[in-house]
Amino acid sequence: MAAPGGVSSSPGIATERMPAPEYPRNANGQTYGSAADAPAPGAEPDLILVMATNGIEGYVQKAELDDANGSAAAETFTSPEQALAWQEANSHDRYVPVYDRDGERVIGEFLIAGLDSWRAVPDEAPLD
Repeated sequence: MAAPGGVSSSPGIATERMPAPEYPRNANGQTYGSAADAPAPGAEPDLILVMATNGIEGYVQKAELDDANGSAAAETFTSPEQALAWQEANSHDRYVPVYDRDGERVIGEFLIAGLDSWRAVPDEAPLD
């Protein structure tokens, strides 16, 4: 059974490290595909599959996504206070461009929900 490093399905069940996916490359040499196929964040493709706010599937650049969601900043934190300060300064909704597979043509935008979106959700939303 394959699993991300350090994860097993049950005690006593042997697992193998998930192999790194072989993502396809576009004409610019960038890898593209789903982040769900990556065994770890460092193995994600250059262009990550998402659904844009306009309903079109496309790709966000991993570097832009990491900058917007705090993953890149987290690498530099040396204290919990720095992390909290970053969160406070970046708690609003953020958008990153969504590209076609070529990684050049913008076809939409991807929302990273912050407090703006969370405040818009009623406390007791009806269940469907």
